[in-house]
Amino acid sequence: MNELLEAENEESALELLHELQCTDGLPVVIPTRERVTRMVLASGLDPELVLGQLGPAGGIASVEKVAVAAVMAGCLPDYMPVVIAAVKAASKPEFDLAELQAT
Repeated sequence: MNELLEAENEESALELLHELQCTDGLPVVIPTRERVTRMVLASGLDPELVLGQLGPAGGIASVEKVAVAAVMAGCLPDYMPVVIAAVKAASKPEFDLAELQAT
């Protein structure tokens, strides 16, 4: 599992996520180890499995990293198979994610 951040409470965790620019300012669910583990288990996949590479920075989307993002977005574990499918689709060159991300 990737390194997890430590915080005294939920409020401190939210402040830390904002300081590290891990959120766009919208409400988030704190991605605790337990929540992320439930998401990974719901995927039925290895947490280290790479689903694809996503732009614009070309970040590697592992099952675990996608689970963290899904928790923060408020997804339930039952949603994880759809989230995984969406990430796989978005990582394909023909999807042209960079064009969709343009402002």
